[in-house]
Amino acid sequence: MNRGSFAANATPARYRKTGLRSYHIDYRGVLFGNDKGGALANDSDVVIDTCALFGMNDNERCTIMAMRTLQGAEMTYAATWGNGNYCLIPQLYISGLIDMVLGTSYKHGYLFEVKLTVKPTPGFQVYGWPEQYGVTGRLSFFIDQTGVLRGGDHGGYHAEPTDPPIN
Repeated sequence: MNRGSFAANATPARYRKTGLRSYHIDYRGVLFGNDKGGALANDSDVVIDTCALFGMNDNERCTIMAMRTLQGAEMTYAATWGNGNYCLIPQLYISGLIDMVLGTSYKHGYLFEVKLTVKPTPGFQVYGWPEQYGVTGRLSFFIDQTGVLRGGDHGGYHAEPTDPPIN
């Protein structure tokens, strides 16, 4: 896959007077940063989850987007490299279909898991649930090849395919 590349950096105009953190982002869309003493940040610095900065409601909103991203990545994988078959999260990252943070199965204070089925036809289920129930989120999510996102409050456990749809 041929990707364009870019990188952008931001540092405090006057270290300690206008800020402490330096930031770095590149073509992967992952934000990195740290207190670098005014020096440039790079992709070996701490990953900054922009959703996790703003609390539980934003974590849940961003997790909904991540669930849809995983579902779309699965569909793309099956239609291209997978020859009709789906794959697990690490393969989605290796294929360039998801970002490196989501490729760790953890993002926005949520844990993610893909389960594959083969009978009667290939399929998948994506689950997302809060790492710390009541702190990083309350809702758990489920999506599969149908594209219907479902979820509910399961006390920090997996959502179910029978949960109500979420718009």
